[in-house]
Amino acid sequence: MDNILKNITVLRNDMKSKQWIITAFDFTYNNISYIVIFECLDKSIEKNKYYISQLTFINTENNNKLVTLANSIRFSISIVEIRRFFQVNYVENLGNFEEQFYKYFSNFIPTTFHRPTGEQLEHVINVLNNRDNDNNRYCYAVRRNGKSKNENQMKRTIYNDNKTRLLRPSLYDHFKNDKTISFCYKPLPSDEKDDNIIILNFSKNQNN
Repeated sequence: MDNILKNITVLRNDMKSKQWIITAFDFTYNNISYIVIFECLDKSIEKNKYYISQLTFINTENNNKLVTLANSIRFSISIVEIRRFFQVNYVENLGNFEEQFYKYFSNFIPTTFHRPTGEQLEHVINVLNNRDNDNNRYCYAVRRNGKSKNENQMKRTIYNDNKTRLLRPSLYDHFKNDKTISFCYKPLPSDEKDDNIIILNFSKNQNN
Protein backbone atom coordinates (compact mmCIF):
# COMPACT_ATOMS: atom_id res chain seq x y z
CA MET A 1 0.00 0.00 0.00
CA ASP A 2 2.94 2.33 -0.60
CA ASN A 3 1.72 5.90 -1.10
CA ILE A 4 -1.83 4.76 -1.75
CA LEU A 5 -2.93 8.17 -0.44
CA LYS A 6 -0.25 10.13 -2.29
CA ASN A 7 -2.69 12.96 -3.10
CA ILE A 8 -2.63 13.90 0.59
CA THR A 9 1.01 14.89 0.16
CA VAL A 10 0.36 16.55 -3.19
CA LEU A 11 -2.49 18.63 -1.77
CA ARG A 12 -0.57 19.51 1.40
CA ASN A 13 2.42 20.71 -0.65
CA ASP A 14 0.23 22.81 -2.93
CA MET A 15 -1.51 24.42 0.05
CA LYS A 16 1.76 25.21 1.81
CA SER A 17 3.13 26.83 -1.34
CA LYS A 18 0.05 29.08 -1.42
CA GLN A 19 0.02 29.71 2.36
CA TRP A 20 -3.25 27.92 3.00
CA ILE A 21 -3.66 25.75 6.06
CA ILE A 22 -7.18 24.42 5.48
CA THR A 23 -9.60 23.39 2.76
CA ALA A 24 -12.52 20.99 2.31
CA PHE A 25 -13.86 18.57 -0.26
CA ASP A 26 -16.84 16.27 -0.69
CA PHE A 27 -16.75 12.51 -0.21
CA THR A 28 -19.48 9.94 -0.81
CA TYR A 29 -19.41 6.45 0.65
CA ASN A 30 -22.20 3.87 0.75
CA ASN A 31 -24.61 6.51 -0.58
CA ILE A 32 -23.89 8.87 2.33
CA SER A 33 -22.40 12.31 1.68
CA TYR A 34 -19.56 13.64 3.79
CA ILE A 35 -17.59 16.85 3.94
CA VAL A 36 -13.90 16.30 4.58
CA ILE A 37 -12.00 19.11 6.30
CA PHE A 38 -8.33 18.93 5.33
CA GLU A 39 -5.84 20.70 7.61
CA CYS A 40 -2.08 20.90 7.23
CA LEU A 41 -0.49 19.94 10.53
CA ASP A 42 1.35 22.65 12.42
CA LYS A 43 2.39 23.16 16.03
CA SER A 44 -1.04 24.57 16.93
CA ILE A 45 -2.77 21.37 15.87
CA GLU A 46 -0.29 18.59 16.50
CA LYS A 47 3.34 18.05 15.73
CA ASN A 48 3.80 14.54 14.48
CA LYS A 49 6.74 13.20 12.52
CA TYR A 50 4.65 10.44 10.93
CA TYR A 51 1.61 12.39 9.72
CA ILE A 52 1.24 15.57 7.67
CA SER A 53 -2.46 16.40 7.77
CA GLN A 54 -5.60 16.11 9.84
CA LEU A 55 -8.84 14.96 8.27
CA THR A 56 -12.28 15.53 9.75
CA PHE A 57 -15.09 13.58 8.10
CA ILE A 58 -18.49 15.18 8.70
CA ASN A 59 -21.64 13.19 7.95
CA THR A 60 -23.97 15.70 6.28
CA GLU A 61 -27.05 13.76 7.43
CA ASN A 62 -26.42 13.75 11.19
CA ASN A 63 -23.26 15.89 11.63
CA ASN A 64 -21.34 12.99 13.21
CA LYS A 65 -17.59 13.43 12.90
CA LEU A 66 -14.53 11.24 12.55
CA VAL A 67 -11.12 12.84 13.08
CA THR A 68 -7.83 11.27 12.05
CA LEU A 69 -4.28 12.22 11.21
CA ALA A 70 -3.12 11.10 7.79
CA ASN A 71 -0.13 10.70 5.50
CA SER A 72 0.38 9.27 2.03
CA ILE A 73 0.15 5.70 3.33
CA ARG A 74 -2.54 5.52 6.01
CA PHE A 75 -4.71 7.13 8.67
CA SER A 76 -3.69 7.23 12.32
CA ILE A 77 -6.92 5.59 13.48
CA SER A 78 -7.61 1.87 13.24
CA ILE A 79 -9.44 0.32 10.33
CA VAL A 80 -12.04 -0.89 12.84
CA GLU A 81 -12.83 2.74 13.72
CA ILE A 82 -13.13 3.54 10.02
CA ARG A 83 -15.47 0.60 9.46
CA ARG A 84 -17.69 1.61 12.38
CA PHE A 85 -17.97 5.26 11.38
CA PHE A 86 -18.78 4.48 7.77
CA GLN A 87 -21.23 1.76 8.81
CA VAL A 88 -19.45 -1.08 7.08
CA ASN A 89 -20.61 -4.51 8.17
CA TYR A 90 -18.08 -6.93 9.61
CA VAL A 91 -15.53 -8.04 7.06
CA GLU A 92 -13.30 -11.04 7.52
CA ASN A 93 -10.17 -9.58 5.97
CA LEU A 94 -9.64 -6.08 7.34
CA GLY A 95 -6.41 -5.71 5.34
CA ASN A 96 -8.25 -6.02 2.05
CA PHE A 97 -10.96 -3.64 3.21
CA GLU A 98 -8.35 -1.09 4.32
CA GLU A 99 -6.65 -1.10 0.91
CA GLN A 100 -9.98 -0.89 -0.93
CA PHE A 101 -11.18 1.98 1.27
CA TYR A 102 -7.98 4.00 0.86
CA LYS A 103 -7.99 3.47 -2.92
CA TYR A 104 -11.59 4.62 -3.13
CA PHE A 105 -11.06 7.63 -0.87
CA SER A 106 -7.95 8.71 -2.79
CA ASN A 107 -10.12 9.37 -5.85
CA PHE A 108 -11.84 12.20 -3.97
CA ILE A 109 -8.71 13.98 -2.72
CA PRO A 110 -7.97 17.07 -4.85
CA THR A 111 -4.42 17.74 -5.91
CA THR A 112 -4.67 21.54 -5.68
CA PHE A 113 -6.26 23.94 -3.24
CA HIS A 114 -9.74 25.20 -3.99
CA ARG A 115 -11.88 27.64 -2.04
CA PRO A 116 -14.54 25.93 0.07
CA THR A 117 -18.08 26.99 -0.78
CA GLY A 118 -21.52 26.66 0.77
CA GLU A 119 -21.70 24.11 3.58
CA GLN A 120 -18.00 23.37 3.19
CA LEU A 121 -17.16 27.00 3.94
CA GLU A 122 -19.33 27.04 7.06
CA HIS A 123 -17.47 24.07 8.50
CA VAL A 124 -14.07 25.48 7.54
CA ILE A 125 -14.79 28.83 9.22
CA ASN A 126 -15.94 27.01 12.36
CA VAL A 127 -12.65 25.11 12.48
CA LEU A 128 -10.61 28.28 11.93
CA ASN A 129 -12.54 30.04 14.69
CA ASN A 130 -11.91 27.17 17.09
CA ARG A 131 -8.21 27.16 16.26
CA ASP A 132 -7.99 30.91 16.84
CA ASN A 133 -10.32 31.08 19.87
CA ASP A 134 -12.51 33.55 17.98
CA ASN A 135 -16.12 32.63 17.33
CA ASN A 136 -16.96 35.86 15.49
CA ARG A 137 -17.76 36.06 11.80
CA TYR A 138 -18.14 39.68 10.66
CA CYS A 139 -15.10 41.88 10.01
CA TYR A 140 -15.38 45.46 11.25
CA ALA A 141 -11.74 46.65 11.58
CA VAL A 142 -8.06 45.90 11.25
CA ARG A 143 -5.42 46.56 13.87
CA ARG A 144 -1.67 46.76 14.12
CA ASN A 145 -0.34 44.05 16.42
CA GLY A 146 1.87 45.08 19.30
CA LYS A 147 4.99 43.47 20.64
CA SER A 148 5.39 40.50 22.93
CA LYS A 149 6.91 40.62 26.40
CA ASN A 150 10.23 39.87 24.71
CA GLU A 151 9.77 42.88 22.43
CA ASN A 152 9.22 40.70 19.39
CA GLN A 153 6.78 42.04 16.82
CA MET A 154 3.57 39.98 16.90
CA LYS A 155 1.99 38.87 13.64
CA ARG A 156 -1.48 37.73 12.69
CA THR A 157 -2.19 34.04 13.07
CA ILE A 158 -2.46 31.78 10.06
CA TYR A 159 -6.06 31.16 11.10
CA ASN A 160 -6.95 34.87 11.08
CA ASP A 161 -5.14 35.10 7.76
CA ASN A 162 -6.96 32.22 6.07
CA LYS A 163 -10.31 33.19 7.54
CA THR A 164 -10.07 36.66 6.03
CA ARG A 165 -8.83 35.34 2.70
CA LEU A 166 -12.02 33.27 2.56
CA LEU A 167 -14.55 35.75 3.94
CA ARG A 168 -13.12 39.12 2.84
CA PRO A 169 -10.77 38.51 -0.10
CA SER A 170 -10.62 42.12 -1.36
CA LEU A 171 -9.93 43.50 2.12
CA TYR A 172 -7.33 40.79 2.66
CA ASP A 173 -5.59 41.69 -0.59
CA HIS A 174 -5.20 45.29 0.60
CA PHE A 175 -3.29 44.25 3.75
CA LYS A 176 -1.93 40.80 2.86
CA ASN A 177 1.72 41.83 2.63
CA ASP A 178 1.78 43.36 6.11
CA LYS A 179 1.79 40.40 8.50
CA THR A 180 1.72 42.72 11.53
CA ILE A 181 -1.91 43.59 10.78
CA SER A 182 -4.75 41.39 12.06
CA PHE A 183 -8.39 41.44 11.04
CA CYS A 184 -10.99 42.03 13.77
CA TYR A 185 -14.35 40.30 13.90
CA LYS A 186 -17.67 40.69 15.74
CA PRO A 187 -20.62 38.30 16.06
CA LEU A 188 -23.46 40.14 14.29
CA PRO A 189 -24.00 40.97 10.60
CA SER A 190 -24.87 44.52 11.63
CA ASP A 191 -21.32 44.88 13.01
CA GLU A 192 -19.72 44.36 9.61
CA LYS A 193 -18.06 47.29 7.82
CA ASP A 194 -17.19 47.53 4.15
CA ASP A 195 -13.62 47.67 2.87
CA ASN A 196 -13.47 51.43 2.34
CA ILE A 197 -14.61 52.25 5.88
CA ILE A 198 -12.19 49.74 7.44
CA ILE A 199 -9.27 51.07 5.40
CA LEU A 200 -10.18 54.70 6.12
CA ASN A 201 -10.54 54.08 9.87
CA PHE A 202 -7.19 52.28 9.94
CA SER A 203 -5.49 55.17 8.14
CA LYS A 204 -6.97 57.68 10.61
CA ASN A 205 -5.77 55.64 13.57
CA GLN A 206 -2.29 55.36 12.08
CA ASN A 207 -2.07 59.12 11.65
CA ASN A 208 -3.18 59.91 15.21
